[in-house]
Amino acid sequence: MAESILKTTQLTPEGEAAVGRIAIWAAMAERNLVDLIRFLEGTDSATNKKNATLSGSDAVKKSRKLVRDSAVLLPDERNEVYRVLDEVRKLLQERNVVIHAMVGTSARAGAATFRSPRGNPDRTLTVEDLAQLAERINEFAWQVFDCQILVARAHERSP
Repeated sequence: MAESILKTTQLTPEGEAAVGRIAIWAAMAERNLVDLIRFLEGTDSATNKKNATLSGSDAVKKSRKLVRDSAVLLPDERNEVYRVLDEVRKLLQERNVVIHAMVGTSARAGAATFRSPRGNPDRTLTVEDLAQLAERINEFAWQVFDCQILVARAHERSP
């Protein structure tokens, strides 16, 4: 059976595992974005439930607006949150190219081509490319969490 899967996807088990890590860490990033909105709005978890249905890109947009309008964040704190949000937005777009695609063969040895029906460009990626994407998403999912702490501390120091 593994042989037939490999013929179909051109992904090794390591490649499939890397795609799984991309999905797992992207879900964490999206959850952390929703929680960041809660911290920026100063609301409780129950009130924040409406934000749980936001797409990753919509959560980034809403977070950027809330950061812009924040009365408690200092300019350098705003810039840090914007930096993280911009990178997370890019990484979630890269995730979409992988997760919402059909995986097919590639002329490039050790690589698979991700063909998206959603208008994303085709991408040919190696297992190493996929593993690096997963690592970056993990890193920035945690940086979004760090932004929550930054916002919480900003609220504590404000009068």
